[in-house]
Amino acid sequence: MLIELAFIACMQTAVETCREEYIRSNQGTLLGCLLGAQAELAQWANRHAEWRIESYRCHYVDETAQKI
Repeated sequence: MLIELAFIACMQTAVETCREEYIRSNQGTLLGCLLGAQAELAQWANRHAEWRIESYRCHYVDETAQKI
């Protein structure tokens, strides 16, 4: 089952400009996702210096859900 690290990132210079981002993994557990989240988010933040991370969570991805 896929696990997703979902987070909100906002622009450093325009805090009202935010977007939702996702990092997916098919390995591990929710606890593993949470334990590894800070390292994953630090790597993302290093590649996207103009953004800052506001919040994050881990959850299972429902692969059977249809997008509308």
